[in-house]
Amino acid sequence: MNKSTIGHALTAHAKTVGDIDLADIARFDRFHVAEDGMLLDYSRHWIDEEIWQLLSQYADAADLSGARALLFAGGLVNKSEGRAALHPATRGSPGGDTSQQEIIRKQQTHMAQTIEDWHGRGICQVLHIGIGGSHLGPSLVVDALAKPEMAKRCRFLTSHDAAQRARLVDDLDLKTTAVVIVSKSFTTGETIENARLVRELYQHQNLDPSSYFYAVTAVPEKAQEWGIDQGHILSILPEIGGRYSLWSSVGITAAWAIGVKAFEQLRAGARAMDQHFLSRPWDQNMPVIMALLGIWYRNFLDQRAHIIAPYHDGLRLLPPFLQQLEMESNGKRVDQFGELLNHKTVPVLLGLPGTDCQHAFFQALHQGTDVIGVDFILTKTSTRALQAHGLAQGQALMVGHKDPDPERTCPGHRPSTTLVLDDLSPHHLGRLLALYEHKTFVQGVIWGVNSFDQMGVELGKRIARDLLERLEGADQLRTDDTHDRLDGSTAGLLRYLRKPSLS
Repeated sequence: MNKSTIGHALTAHAKTVGDIDLADIARFDRFHVAEDGMLLDYSRHWIDEEIWQLLSQYADAADLSGARALLFAGGLVNKSEGRAALHPATRGSPGGDTSQQEIIRKQQTHMAQTIEDWHGRGICQVLHIGIGGSHLGPSLVVDALAKPEMAKRCRFLTSHDAAQRARLVDDLDLKTTAVVIVSKSFTTGETIENARLVRELYQHQNLDPSSYFYAVTAVPEKAQEWGIDQGHILSILPEIGGRYSLWSSVGITAAWAIGVKAFEQLRAGARAMDQHFLSRPWDQNMPVIMALLGIWYRNFLDQRAHIIAPYHDGLRLLPPFLQQLEMESNGKRVDQFGELLNHKTVPVLLGLPGTDCQHAFFQALHQGTDVIGVDFILTKTSTRALQAHGLAQGQALMVGHKDPDPERTCPGHRPSTTLVLDDLSPHHLGRLLALYEHKTFVQGVIWGVNSFDQMGVELGKRIARDLLERLEGADQLRTDDTHDRLDGSTAGLLRYLRKPSLS
């Protein structure tokens, strides 16, 4: 069957999901997968054997096997930019040719040698300057795995905000601080401006920035032109996308904070998930299961949002990491050939650590008018109280509560996924992050989009450069500021922002 025929069958089944008994005791045995210290329970979902078989056929009709093989062969999966996606190769999985794999090994050796050099020089802090994919992964790993004293020594400077810069930089001992500028293009506005301002601080204290500044980039010549010593430039391949770049030299701050050995264990965990994704049939394949469930709810049941709820404080930065991973990868409206899609793509992702989320937005999950899916993430090493709350929320969403008072009634029959890790070790965190990477890839394949570009992000950057010139220009707005690419609202806001504050 083709995708259209299967889609019609799934649409018909979508009308019958209210009849599925989620509380059936046999469902857990059928709808869960456990491997290598990770359990995926998807028994609380609106699926049965027939629906699952149709979803599996939907993946086959999209040639998921072929797309997966192309990814791990280093083939052209990023068509708009004419590139492969080689992030699996940065953790030792197949991908790229022999020369590319050798380059990656040399880059990893350079990163380890740089960290060793920092230890020899008495570097006590790292100021990591980057934004988006250049910081979300490293900051997550530091927060999750580093000892508290090491985590405090890592500062992540992301924004143009002077208040953030003052909070993160003003109390640093510059003589014992390595400054790592992370920008794949080495043109990212926020990053380069922050780096320039920090460089001025070093110069003001008569310190030679070239001794303390490092760059991670795919364009080393730009970093060298900016003033980074050639030996301090850690390169990455152009085929490593920002939101998939943690495993590369971009992860140097995290590797320094948790140790090179632990960082290798993180990579090994991701590599183990790569092998799982490559070798397991669809009904035992965790990334495929999670991706197909997301397709089912988004495209056939019109689910518009999805919640990430990690019941471990070490994963408190997981939701923003996944927001970028999934929404930047698959927030697309055209397919890989530039044709408008006739189906929905990625839902809005939200998240907070449990139990914070219960006291923020779970009310809408239990009694709101929209059905919103949840990924509950637990660990065996979390406190029993946290485990109980995580389990309770999933059960409450499923069974609901009937009450004579309508205001106290929870309808129940609401789906959720539960992931359980043996612990929050480097290995299991690596597995978890790679699981979501591959889930994102699978959904992109089925939706027919390019999960490895982000053209929409560039539009706002271009407009911001123009508006900055206008905000910093002459006292009076130019006479053409009511046209010349400016709408009336933007022109009015510019005039308001340029007026002196009354305070």
